[in-house]
Parts: sequence; structure tokens; C-alpha cells
Amino acid sequence: MEVTALCMQIFMNVFVLLLTKPDLSYTDQKPVFPLISPDRLQFFEYESVSVSCEEDKEVKAWRVRRKLHKTSSANDSDACSVPAASCSIQYVFESHSGEYWCENHEGEKSQALNISVTGGSVILNVSAQPVKEGSTVTLKCIQKDTEEPHFSDFYKDGIRFGSDYETDMTFRNVSKSDEGLYKCTISRAGESPESWLAVTSTEQGLYMIRKPVNCIFGH
Repeated sequence: MEVTALCMQIFMNVFVLLLTKPDLSYTDQKPVFPLISPDRLQFFEYESVSVSCEEDKEVKAWRVRRKLHKTSSANDSDACSVPAASCSIQYVFESHSGEYWCENHEGEKSQALNISVTGGSVILNVSAQPVKEGSTVTLKCIQKDTEEPHFSDFYKDGIRFGSDYETDMTFRNVSKSDEGLYKCTISRAGESPESWLAVTSTEQGLYMIRKPVNCIFGH
């Protein structure tokens, strides 16, 4: 009886978790986010960017989709304009800025990542993938065509929270309260776009894997 009661409690807990996590329960191996290489959300024009849904080689149904902030004939025929498991853009432009996600033939979608391409001189190096609670995260303010140290200001949700001459800002033991829109500025160089830093407590990382619970009911 004790074993049966325990299994029933486990079953109810799993059922509640599935109800409260609708975005992660499409399939056992559904990518929560597409993979971006290099692993950041902001790019200078003329950089190369790759987007992929092929984290699990056994899953071939997922395709890269996107919704650009602005439409332009300049990118109508690039590699990411046709749904495929992965795509690479050799030279990105501001018109490539937009939402990128993974989708299968049944219309199930991953969460989207917002890629920003700037024609300016400053970007913020922020991880494209969500970071785990308790981890250490470093934001880096980058000025185009120079590696010289410079004074940088960092902003979260439009409010300045720190400055650093070494261009880096490190968070230790991050929590959900650190989630938000981040950008940086460099004197006489300008400011970066804003990007969302996502913080997750999901232990499985990029994939939500549902494992069966082995319970035997009855005598």
C-alpha cells in the first residue's frame, strides 16, 4: 500500500509539472531554443552567423524558421530564407535582425531567439542560450575593430547598474531576478542593441526529457 501511494503521488506530481510547463512538452526531444553560432545574440554587419536545430542527430524533422523585423529583397534568397535543419549566413546585415526558432511539420515550435545585427560600433556579448540559476555569467561590451580597453556602462531594463573599464561585467550565482533586457554603451562609440538574458532552472538544459516512472499497481 505504501508503494502504491508513493507511485500515485509521483504520478500526480509529474501530471502537475506537465500542466505548468506547456512550452516544454511538445516532444521528448524538442529543442527549447535554436542553436546559434557564435553563441551570442548581437552581431556586427558582415559577420557570419549559423542557426541550427540539429542538437540531436536522430531528430531530422525540426527546421529553422524566422520572422525578420524588416523585410528586404537583400535577404530574400539567403540560406535561412528556406526552412532547413540548419543555415548559415556568410555576411549578415541589419535587415537580418529578427526572431529565429525551430519548427516541425506538425507546427510545433521552440521558443524564439531575437538576433540583433547592428551597423554601429558597439555590441553586447550576451549568451544566446539561457543560463542556469547559480552559474556565473560574464557580459562583455565590444567595440568594433579594436581590442583596446575602454570605459563601458551596462544597463538592465533601461537602468544603468554598473560601469567597468575592462569592458566585462560578471554575475556570480545568477537568479531569475537577473533575467531581463541588457545593453551597454561606450563613450564616443555609441550603444549596443538590447538583448534578453534568459535564466532557467531546468536541469536538462536545452531539452526537456520526460522519463517514465516504473510503478506496479495492484497485488
